[in-house]
Amino acid sequence: MEVHVYNTQKRYPIDIKAVEVLTKEVIRAQGHTCHEVTVHFVGTKRICSLHAEYFDDPSVTDCISFPIDSECGSPYSVLGEVFVCPEIAFDYVKKHGGVLYEEITLYVVHGLMHLLGFDDIAEGDCIKMREREHFHMENLRERKLLLTQKK
Repeated sequence: MEVHVYNTQKRYPIDIKAVEVLTKEVIRAQGHTCHEVTVHFVGTKRICSLHAEYFDDPSVTDCISFPIDSECGSPYSVLGEVFVCPEIAFDYVKKHGGVLYEEITLYVVHGLMHLLGFDDIAEGDCIKMREREHFHMENLRERKLLLTQKK
């Protein structure tokens, strides 16, 4: 599986290799396969632009996912793209507590869950999605695959 990681924001260092590893683990642990997936780390200006363009909402958000191939049986499947805004994780941790890079990890997991078919609009769907996110965060924690500040 090809995991493409792009980091266009400069404020928070991102360990590209660690993102590749955790992305593969989440997809594997979910029992899914694909040939390609992309994770972008962007600033607030870019995430607001994407939110406005594709969701008609110019407000800032933590992550946005764009599923591409929903058919598992296709010869070459591109799962999709996830855009994560670390600045929002920083703001969240500053306000609510927690660990910055664990929050960023959660945003990656959340985006991947969307690509894997989970939704968080209806209450029942949201509960299922949060359960899977919790499962994956615990799995990543046990395997020592949570993101940490890049040295």
